[in-house]
Amino acid sequence: MAFEQAKKEGIGVLATAIYTPGQAFLAAMNGADYRVSYVNCMDDDGNGVEAIKDLIEMLKVHQLPAKVVAASFKNTRQVHELTKAGIQAVTVPDDVVYKMIEHPGTGIALNEFTNNGNEAYPRKTRF
Repeated sequence: MAFEQAKKEGIGVLATAIYTPGQAFLAAMNGADYRVSYVNCMDDDGNGVEAIKDLIEMLKVHQLPAKVVAASFKNTRQVHELTKAGIQAVTVPDDVVYKMIEHPGTGIALNEFTNNGNEAYPRKTRF
């Protein structure tokens, strides 16, 4: 099998287009180091986040060293739920990343820190 040959040659193996925990289990049992699951594609057939959580748990129960990469996120809730469940890696689109870091309190605090700094250490030039 290609996985076995790649491993013999010291090449890491990534199995992509994993849509079910069963597929991920088979990939792990055959030596894949990483499995890529697409959250929103899996949502089309049910709950993608829950299916990936099941996958993470299954790999733990069987003590398989395999790692899961989740991709194709539409919202911050999906990322949060999977990071909370122990996902090892994610690929997140820019718009979702910006939503993850946006918070009204962050802007307010940044402005306060900047104003306090300018008052404490006034200067006429900027770097």
